[in-house]
Amino acid sequence: MDMMNGMAPMGPAMIVLMILVWALVIGGVVWLVRWVARRRSASRPGDESPESTLKKRYANGEIDRATYQRMLEDLGRGTGSP
Repeated sequence: MDMMNGMAPMGPAMIVLMILVWALVIGGVVWLVRWVARRRSASRPGDESPESTLKKRYANGEIDRATYQRMLEDLGRGTGSP
């Protein structure tokens, strides 16, 4: 049998198989990255209400009680304004 430049007789089939394997690997990585990106964007903190963010800041000690109440009124809760 002729070795065709060092390749076994199954050379062309092996080349096609390797191309398919690499296409599957690259496609799998692209799919995984997109899946992770979608999951992260679905759980962004920007999805919560302003009141919820304000409560968290107050609970974490970032703002004091007077600031919390003033900001809550500014958001329209308690004064009836929008």
